[in-house]
Formats: sequence, structure tokens, C-alpha cells
Amino acid sequence: MSDDLKHEESIRELVSLSTAAREALTDKMVERLVDTVSGGIEFLDRLNEVETQEAFIALIEKITELHKSGAMDTLFETISVIHAMKSALTDNILERMFEALEKTTDTLANEGTLKLVEDTKESLQIAANEYENRNTSGGLFSTINLLSKPDSRRSLEFLLAFSKQLEKRQNEL
Repeated sequence: MSDDLKHEESIRELVSLSTAAREALTDKMVERLVDTVSGGIEFLDRLNEVETQEAFIALIEKITELHKSGAMDTLFETISVIHAMKSALTDNILERMFEALEKTTDTLANEGTLKLVEDTKESLQIAANEYENRNTSGGLFSTINLLSKPDSRRSLEFLLAFSKQLEKRQNEL
């Protein structure tokens, strides 16, 4: 009989727990609980669709691939850097950035700069075409013979002077 009493006592406790829970729940709490359960069921229903399952499986495979290759760490580091940049941007920095962008655009859109770029491009293309059609033999004596020509020496001297000036200007920055 003591087992029956324990069983009845357990049932009474469950009934009183159920009653206390029912009385403690307000209409708003019940409404939120129903909304949450409804949303969960809707989510599970969407996961049950074939296309969603395929997409979800593909997503999991890609995430696994990113993890195995270490790209996920890179991705999150990149996101952190972007967030830090966003946080660091102030109105003053943005204003200076746009001023620099405007100056760069003005410089690049300048007619003289565009002509220089076009002339350089055409000269490189012509030189590449000329070089491609040449039948040159290699070797030390061919190089010595090439250096004996005044045009070759002037070209080399010009390139050396150009590189010195470029290096000088780079060191000034």
C-alpha cells in the first residue's frame, strides 16, 4: 500500500505543478509561447522541403570545406578587420579620404596623364610586336655585339637614368 500512496503523492505533485504553471502563465506569456512554437514548427517544416534540405547540406559541406582549409579563420579575421575599419572611421578621416580620392581622380582624368598612358601603352605594344618578330640568337657574344651598338647603349643609359630618378623620388616619400 505504501507504493500506492507514493504513486498518488506523485500524481498530486504533478497536478499541483501543472496548476501552478497554468496560473503563473499570463495571456501574454501563452501568446509568446504559442508564437515561438509556431515559428519553430514553421522552421522545421521549411527544413523538411527537398530544396531546402539540399541547400542546407550544400551549406554544411561548404562550411566544412572552409574549416578544413583554414579559410574560415581568414574569413572571420577579414570580417574583424572590416569591423575595426568601420569603427575607426570618423568624419574627419572620411573627408580626407574623399579629398584624396578627388585629387587622384583629377590627376588620372587629366588630359596630359591620359595621353601619357596612351602613348606608353602604344609604345609598349609596338615594341612587343617588333621584339616578337625578331629572330635573335642568344649567347655572350650576341650580348657583347648588342652593347657595341650606340642605340643599345643609349637605351640602357636612358633606362638607368630613369630608374635612378624613380628611386630618388620614391626615397623622398
